[in-house]
Amino acid sequence: MKKNCWEILGCDKKECPARAEERLNGVHDGVNAGRACWVVAGTRCKGTIAGAFAQKIGDCKDCKVYQLVIKEEGMMFKSTMVLLLALKETVEEPVKETAQKTDEDARKLLTKFKAGTCGMREDVI
Repeated sequence: MKKNCWEILGCDKKECPARAEERLNGVHDGVNAGRACWVVAGTRCKGTIAGAFAQKIGDCKDCKVYQLVIKEEGMMFKSTMVLLLALKETVEEPVKETAQKTDEDARKLLTKFKAGTCGMREDVI
């Protein structure tokens, strides 16, 4: 198994939903949602309880966990829509739009990784 968000961030918050979300177990070779935490509501990021996907994804895109998973998974990176659908049967239109934009941004970041022009923080590399 690859490192999960709590291992990457040195997080000891055992009550975080990313640790308990079994529907995403194995995604990106992680435990539960440990490598797909950006789609899980209520994660315990930055010392506070994060909101739902559409509310928190802006912060998640800047997170070293999200960026590292994109870099490590490359073309095997799971689409945000696929992950959201694994969590619930229907995804409302505004959330779909946000997920599609997130996937576009992930593809752009992956392209930058491949070209070596990502400008990623040193602590992620």
